[in-house]
Amino acid sequence: MIERVRLISELDKIAAGGGYQQEEARHEKLTAALAKFQRTRRAQEVRIDVSPEVLNTRMSMLPNAVHLKPGKLEVEFSGCEDLLSKLFTLAQAAINDFDGFEKVSNGRR
Repeated sequence: MIERVRLISELDKIAAGGGYQQEEARHEKLTAALAKFQRTRRAQEVRIDVSPEVLNTRMSMLPNAVHLKPGKLEVEFSGCEDLLSKLFTLAQAAINDFDGFEKVSNGRR
C-alpha cells in the first residue's frame, strides 16, 4: 500500500519526466511492428505455383489471360495465387524481353 499523497507525487514525477509518453510511444511502436509481422507472415505463407518454363517467358509467350496495352494492364485470374502467378509470369517476360515489354507498354511497334 502507498499513501495517496505519495502516489500522486510519484505519478507527477513520471508525468514530468516524460516516462508515460515514452512508454506509450514504445507500446505504439511495438503494436505497429506486430501488425507488420502478421501481414508479412501471412504473405510468406502464400505459395505461387509456376513451372520452370516461366523463367524463360518472353512477351510473345504471355498467357491469353494477360493483356498489356499502352497505359493498361488487364489480368484475368481465378484467385490470389493465380493472380500472383500471372503477374510473376509478366515480370519474367519483362526481364527476359525488356525491349518487347517496352514496345508493348509504350505502344511502339
